[in-house]
Amino acid sequence: MRYTISYQRLEQIKGVRLSREETEAEYEIDENRIFSMKKSLRVLALGNKINVSRSGQKAPNFKELRFLRLGGDISGLWPVNLESLERLAVFHGPVFKDGVTLYRLPKRLRVMNATAQSQESANLQESMPANIIKNSSLEELDLEELKTLQRLPERLDHLTALKVMILDEWDKMQEVPEQVCELRSLCKLSICGGISLKNLPNSFGQLSCLEELILTSRKQLEGLPPTFGGLSSLKHLNLAECVNLKELPSSFGKLRSLQILNLESCWKLEALPSSFGQLCQLKRLSLRSEDLKELPSSFGELSSLAELRCNCLELKELPVSFGQLSSLTHLDLSCCMKLKTLPSSIGELRSLKDSNLSACFKLEKLPSNIGELPCLTQLDLRQCHSLRKCPISILRQRNQGLTIWLPDHLKERESTSSKQR
Repeated sequence: MRYTISYQRLEQIKGVRLSREETEAEYEIDENRIFSMKKSLRVLALGNKINVSRSGQKAPNFKELRFLRLGGDISGLWPVNLESLERLAVFHGPVFKDGVTLYRLPKRLRVMNATAQSQESANLQESMPANIIKNSSLEELDLEELKTLQRLPERLDHLTALKVMILDEWDKMQEVPEQVCELRSLCKLSICGGISLKNLPNSFGQLSCLEELILTSRKQLEGLPPTFGGLSSLKHLNLAECVNLKELPSSFGKLRSLQILNLESCWKLEALPSSFGQLCQLKRLSLRSEDLKELPSSFGELSSLAELRCNCLELKELPVSFGQLSSLTHLDLSCCMKLKTLPSSIGELRSLKDSNLSACFKLEKLPSNIGELPCLTQLDLRQCHSLRKCPISILRQRNQGLTIWLPDHLKERESTSSKQR
């Protein structure tokens, strides 16, 4: 089925968005109608199955156009010279076909989400054509849809304003190229998914402006370079599902700006560096490992830590310094199956609001002062099969707003005791 689009009062329209990606239907647009909007149009998004009927006339300049999106398999290339779009700030669309650049992009372009003209075209291409990204004003570059490429252009030093780079799902990329480390204005780098990336270059620590780094699901990544601590501005680090990551470098403690750290499903992680306690701004930590047996003695020095999720199957004990976590409000130690006891210093966690100790199968006892925590409102002890009894201080707090989930054997014992009274 084919639809023909007509417009009224075209000169007043500022935005056009057409997409039929979910059906077999096609839209057909007379380019003369779009050209009639040249003085007002600021946003134009044409999805897949949008055909632009070509009249052969010289294309006008859309002087006000700020945002342009072209579907990846659009039939008939967009007839406008993109380089002439002086105010175009955001472009999402095909940039090359069979290794040949389709468009010269405007100098003021700030955001580009690059695609290939077709998947077949992308599959034949190993590296991105160098002349596509020679724009010194570019601030955000999303190359996720070019994930079949193996490498970037050899030079990126002209991207002096680049702040965001997305290289998600680049399955064939085995290493982050050195030229990425020359992007000194880079604030966010995302390299999610894929199985080939094995390491980061030693020069990676030169990215002194980097605030967010996402390296999730990198199956072959075993470690980080010694220079990693040079990322002095890093606030958010996500290493979730780096299943073969074994250790963090000793320089890790130099990440003094780090606020959020995700180490979920880093199954092979064996230890945290002794410098870990130097992360003075760390507020949220998620940690899940099959091989980590202990936390460093400096762990209690994490004075800003508010949320801790530590689900480590082999963890046997917590450091004595644990009670120094003065900002801790949420504690999740569920599934620490070999954890037997908690340090008495846990009674010093005056800000703690909820604690999840469920499925700590070998936990035998709780500190007697755990019920004296003034802010504690929830305590989950379900599936703590080895827990002998609950401290009296906890049972007393239950009448004052503390919600407790007991393991089944203690619930039965409590029920029996209540009936006997």
